[in-house]
Amino acid sequence: MATMTAPVPAPVRVPAPVRVPAPALALAQARATAKPTGTTMAARSSTSRAKPGTPARLATRPVHSVGSAGSTGPASSAGSAVRLTRRGRRVVRLVIVVLALLLAFAVSVLGHVAASQAGSAPALHVTTTIVVQPGENMWSLARQVAPDDDPRSTIERIVSLNGLSGTAASTIYPGEQLVVPVAAS
Repeated sequence: MATMTAPVPAPVRVPAPVRVPAPALALAQARATAKPTGTTMAARSSTSRAKPGTPARLATRPVHSVGSAGSTGPASSAGSAVRLTRRGRRVVRLVIVVLALLLAFAVSVLGHVAASQAGSAPALHVTTTIVVQPGENMWSLARQVAPDDDPRSTIERIVSLNGLSGTAASTIYPGEQLVVPVAAS
């Protein structure tokens, strides 16, 4: 004789009560009492980024609906602010830094140009006219006119003051009148 035993039913699992975070509850209550304005807030659970052991939070972002004129966007732009992503904030910071560096570079260059122009004002060179005597040459004239300066630079100055070129730059004749710089005393 075979005895039959009744099958044992599997244990029934009862789901634990769902705990709604306070921000989500406030959002649900606000939705229930709010008047439609064209902009609604969409909730997104941030459980994927939540650390273990912390309650789930809800992040909200504006959802724009089509307005009365057919354009998309918030119905009231007075209360909406621009929210940038981390990448957007980095780009804004980078742009500000680059603009600051460009401004500093421009001020530096303009200051340097202004300083160099102020320092490069042509010095007033006093000149006089002399008559070349027999036996004088350019070297002796340069030593006579500016004894403390290098004769080569003094000769270049005499040549440029008189517009001499070619062989006339090195050859002078007695009785010739030359404009020469006066040595600073």
